Amino acid sequence: MRLFPRRRPRRNPLPGFWPSERQFYETAQGFVFERDDGWDVSTRHPGHRFVAWELAVRYETACRLAETHYTQICDGPADEEFTVRVAEIERLLCEADRLSQLELSILPALPDDATAIRLLASSPRPQPIMPETSRLELLAHDHLPDCSHVFAMLAQLEAASPPFNPQVHDFLMEVDLQIPGAGIHTAVWAGSDRYNYPFDCEFEAVLRPLRYVPVYLSLAWGDPIHVRSVVQMATAHLEGCVKKALGKSDAKRPLGALLSTPAANRIMPSDALAGAIDFVRLVGNPSKHDYTNDRSRGSVFIYDDAVLAYFMARRLGARALEASGHLESLIGATEDATRHDRYFRGAQLPIHSR
Repeated sequence: MRLFPRRRPRRNPLPGFWPSERQFYETAQGFVFERDDGWDVSTRHPGHRFVAWELAVRYETACRLAETHYTQICDGPADEEFTVRVAEIERLLCEADRLSQLELSILPALPDDATAIRLLASSPRPQPIMPETSRLELLAHDHLPDCSHVFAMLAQLEAASPPFNPQVHDFLMEVDLQIPGAGIHTAVWAGSDRYNYPFDCEFEAVLRPLRYVPVYLSLAWGDPIHVRSVVQMATAHLEGCVKKALGKSDAKRPLGALLSTPAANRIMPSDALAGAIDFVRLVGNPSKHDYTNDRSRGSVFIYDDAVLAYFMARRLGARALEASGHLESLIGATEDATRHDRYFRGAQLPIHSR
């Protein structure tokens, strides 16, 4: 009997959409917004803000679930489904009102100082557990002579927590100018925070990933979810450089396989080739396939990974192009594209303040 437990009788579910509360709890977190004096909800505002983030999210969850059941009623359900949905709406609205009253009841017991309230509301969410160190730190010391300066400046900027624009961007451009070829400094600015990126047909695979790097680096400064995008674009840039250096015979191979070919061994300097292979192993392949950071929830990469991946890809890509005689052609192509206003089509891309 233990091996073969009695099966429960199957029940025919009611028609329509019946979402789980857990699913809506996860969604509700994106619809609760921080203000100076607490948290705002979106779906059914109670007329006050919540100091407790958890109460705000549960309130938003109940309201969003009730709204979903109501939209299903609008489709004209059968009597049995209608009755169940009405009962669910009543239960959820009562739960939302209970949470609202709980917040209002506890407010008189809290300090009336705005600073104290801000501190209570400032860090209520489960915080992501980030990786302890950059994946590229050791490799960067071998291939970026100014690596120590980069780390020191990033630590200083992160401690001060300024907006991304303009302090962080100016620092990144200063470092980027020390590496030959196209980079952040190649963007053509339209005002203080929007840019176009030069287009060239011959070097499109090299330039297109770079087009997205400034905007992704600015987004990643305030939200680690965008760090992966920078690493992926850096890897794509390096792949474009290597494929240009080796010619079209191996153009369809992925970067890791490309670096193990006799052509790569023949054309690329040995230290640059070894660095590119390590780069693919440490961040290139993980940015495409690895979604676990071994420390529970949180980003797989930290912001230092984004910055170092970009500079490493720039340095190694430039060396591959230089060894194959294409570096000067790339520089000339981007300068010519800028002179003749040839940019990638689409809206100007912005860098974002935190």
